[in-house]
Order: sequence, then C-alpha cells, then structure tokens
Amino acid sequence: MISIIVPILNEASNIKTCIEKLKKLKGEKEIIFVDGGSKDNPKKIIGNNAKIFFETTGRGKQMNKGAFVSEGEILLFLHCDTTLPPEALQEIEIAFKDNEIIGGGFLHSFDTNNFFCRMISLSANIRTFTSHIFFGDQAIFIRKSIFDKMDGYRDLPLFEDWNFSSRMKKHGKIKIIKNRISTSSRRIKSWGKIKTLYIWWGLSLLYLVGFSEEKLSKFYEDIR
Repeated sequence: MISIIVPILNEASNIKTCIEKLKKLKGEKEIIFVDGGSKDNPKKIIGNNAKIFFETTGRGKQMNKGAFVSEGEILLFLHCDTTLPPEALQEIEIAFKDNEIIGGGFLHSFDTNNFFCRMISLSANIRTFTSHIFFGDQAIFIRKSIFDKMDGYRDLPLFEDWNFSSRMKKHGKIKIIKNRISTSSRRIKSWGKIKTLYIWWGLSLLYLVGFSEEKLSKFYEDIR
C-alpha cells in the first residue's frame, strides 16, 4: 500500500479538490493530511474522506508525523496544490519491482502553460536529471524502511526537500518518473516573475554555495 502524506497549512481552498483527485487514483492507498496549525478548520473539510493528524508548523515535522502514523510500505509526499498523473501509483509500484530502487520523484510542470512556467519547469527537470535532487512539488516517494533508516526529514525552515533527496540518493537507486505532475502556479502569480526568479533561483544558488537554511528562509515569502 502507498501512504500519501499531504502537509497542510491554511489550504482550505485546495483540500476538497486534492481529495477528489487522490480518490480517483487507481491502486491501494491511504490519504493522510497533517495540519501544521491552520486557522481555516481543515478537519471540517476533510471529514471522513481521509485521515488527519496535527503537528506544529514545519513541513519536515509534518511529513515525519505522517510517516510515523502511516500503514503503507511506500510513502508518497505530496503538496496540496500538486496533481499527480492518473497512473502515478501504478508507476511507483512498477518502479519498486526493482529491489535496487529506494525512492524517487516525478518530472515537473505547472498548471499554467506559458513560456515562463515552462522555463522554470525545464530548469527543475534538468536539475533532477543531472543531480537526482527533487523538490517537494515533485511528489517525492520512498520505501518506508529507507525513510526510517534516514530518520526522515530534517526540521528545517527551508529546503527540507533538497536536504532529504540529497540524503535519499545515498541509500540506493533513484527513479525519475517521466510522467509529469502538475503543480499550481499560484506563487508565480502572487510573486511576479522577477521575485519568482529571485526566490527560486537566487535562494537555490545561495544554498548551493553554502548559505544556511535559517538565513535564506528570511527571504522566502510564503503565500499561504
């Protein structure tokens, strides 16, 4: 079984759609939302449609909580505004028939198809192919046994996904699923193109050359 773990914080407008899309996916699954202190009453929206747990704010802590309570042998970490391709769970199960594969993620795309969005996605996918580094909106998946061996995500204010996938690839072969996820372009719409480049590319470059997550998080503007 695949446990789909969705960390949320003030995502009321996206939760219902997220659940509807996840329920349509073929394959044995459990859906787990982990709330990090929302003020929009996600429990009422989720109801009996999925499991919900609570943790203090921080994606790393929230995803670790979801993994801890999960029942699946495979963990899939998903952002609430990201849509998986219809065959996602089947493709993950096929990938894990190779015992050397320990985890992976999907190629990136946005739900808005313009030149700027395609350029950002292209840069993300080049990074994935060349370094096997996945960001959170690429639906990272991993064997639970390996996740436990890694002690899960680090409690970081930024780039917890980069840190995680960097450590994950040291444990075995990584699978890049070429069927693309579709993630919301809401940050681009909120920030604008210049700020998007500054935040995504600029902060990534500074992190790559050694700046700490704590320092860089001060320049990351969360739109939720």
